[in-house]
Amino acid sequence: MRGNLKNWQIILYSMGGESYMVVFALTAWIMYGYCPPEGRGVQLLSLATFSVVTTLARIIEAVLNPVVGYISDNTSTPWGRRIPFIFGGAVLTAISLILISRPPVVTGADKLNVIYFSFFFILLTVSSLFMYQPVLALGPEITADSNERVKITSIALFLGVIVGLFNLTQGLAFERLGFANTTLIFGLTVFILAMGPVVSINEKRDVIIRDRTELSPKTGFFKGMSGILQNRIFLLFALANSIQMLSFVTLTAAAPYLLTEVAGKKPGDTVVLGLFFLSGMLVGIPAANILTKKYCKKNIFTWSVLAGVLLFFCMAFLAFLPERAVYPAILVFSFFYAFVFMFTNTVKNPMLADVILLDGQLSGERKEALFIGTHGLIFRTIDSANIPITAALFAHFGYSAGNSLGIYLVFPVCAVINLVSFFIIKNYPLDDQGGFLEGYREKYGYIKER
Repeated sequence: MRGNLKNWQIILYSMGGESYMVVFALTAWIMYGYCPPEGRGVQLLSLATFSVVTTLARIIEAVLNPVVGYISDNTSTPWGRRIPFIFGGAVLTAISLILISRPPVVTGADKLNVIYFSFFFILLTVSSLFMYQPVLALGPEITADSNERVKITSIALFLGVIVGLFNLTQGLAFERLGFANTTLIFGLTVFILAMGPVVSINEKRDVIIRDRTELSPKTGFFKGMSGILQNRIFLLFALANSIQMLSFVTLTAAAPYLLTEVAGKKPGDTVVLGLFFLSGMLVGIPAANILTKKYCKKNIFTWSVLAGVLLFFCMAFLAFLPERAVYPAILVFSFFYAFVFMFTNTVKNPMLADVILLDGQLSGERKEALFIGTHGLIFRTIDSANIPITAALFAHFGYSAGNSLGIYLVFPVCAVINLVSFFIIKNYPLDDQGGFLEGYREKYGYIKER
């Protein structure tokens, strides 16, 4: 069943998702600000401390994901189930971003910095969860049509290119304006973007009424969680998607160091690197849309992950290139990686919506945000390994211009991570109409409609 949203509403709704992308991109510069390479600034925290705090924050977020989803699913206000959380989360996210770059001791590492950073990074992590998760939960609620979900995702990705262009200035802002002013500018940006769904979506008007399915409005937390965690289709998708995203976030954390220490560039040169990445996105988004009309979303996801394996494997040989060829190789990689990554990004949310809608039809229970939250639990649990992976590689093998093996090793590690995702997603059974692909119906014959 199709939704009632106009294109302008879809654009403003998509702004809410892009608010988190600004937070995500800024996290790499928060790490760079607190733990700069040797000779690039004052180290305000040790790598080990940064790793422990960020991992703890991700674990807290992982645990809270299904809780936030359950609360949102079962909240009733005049403004709906999702909008109040988006607004409140955006306010706290902006405040924490603005303040996190203002540690009490700026002359070096100090216990006060540990306490200060820990408080604001955990606040940032939790508040951005309250802001972003309800935006995702609205996705299955505003349309049940597979092609329309792909359209919404595609518009969101194109908007992501525009926001990505703005994100490119983070490195330049860091270089020219400093750490504190950078988080101020982008903290306010996050709030403005998050207001998109707040002003454009009226939940009473825009959330669809499901046909042929009488949904129970409320489901107990533990009963709902138990049902979701026993859903093998959901677990296959969530694990494959989360593991593949682990390679992306690990690469993102290492990107500023790759640029400055391996390529010998300045933080402001991320603009050039980002333009190559965004160019790959601009080519990849329409290409992915064309393929979704010809091929199953599962196949597109699988091909994208496998292509990522090959690209990371090729970049594992970056250290053997002549010095003058290193930066061009990084730029070319950025373009092609963005191109294939857009195939996964185009289909992942529609695939998750397929799983959620099938579960609603079979169980009669309404738990969209609880599904999103449980997916977040799995994703954040797996994602929490990205900073420890990066920090371990840097600490043992080096992350400065004269000792950069730890930065180079990010590529083969990401290749292995993507390969694991490939072998998992091969077993995903759903087609684009919410039914089973050929050869899978018998395997899932225990699933009966109620």
